[in-house]
Amino acid sequence: MNLPEKIVALGLDPLKSLKAGDGLKAEDVQGLKDVEIDSMDVISVSLAEDDTVAELNVKGHATKPITGRIYMGETGYDAVAEGVRTKEALLTARLDLQNLVVKSIDVKSLEFEYDKLDLKVVGEDNKLRLSTEDNKMLESLVSSKVKEVGQDTINSFMPVTLPEPEVERAVFFP
Repeated sequence: MNLPEKIVALGLDPLKSLKAGDGLKAEDVQGLKDVEIDSMDVISVSLAEDDTVAELNVKGHATKPITGRIYMGETGYDAVAEGVRTKEALLTARLDLQNLVVKSIDVKSLEFEYDKLDLKVVGEDNKLRLSTEDNKMLESLVSSKVKEVGQDTINSFMPVTLPEPEVERAVFFP
């Protein structure tokens, strides 16, 4: 099962409801299955006989806009975020190299940014203009909640047995 299929199978696209903080809630979030991993860089590796730890920096983006309804207090806004990408994504992977198993992945940091966010009051045509400060606050709240959902999603995959032929090709024929 690939990542988009797993996201849908876990009920994360569409994401029915997600409380992100006091008075802030998102509903019917769509487009999470359109996230692609651009790169995964190894920052450091600590080798041990049965427990290898790798620190990873991951870059990714959404290939299509992410949409949903955001509630700030009682007011609902139809939201469209374009150009969504990782600002920072740091992961720690624990591996058993003897048995080719990824035992766990911990999300240490996960922050997102976007090029454009359009918010319209539900049932109205006028767009809400966010100040730079409000925009950064909203990015921060969304990032913290996505980190939590991301960790839960990764936990549902674990442990993962790596396919031996693919590992051999990656190690010996990069």
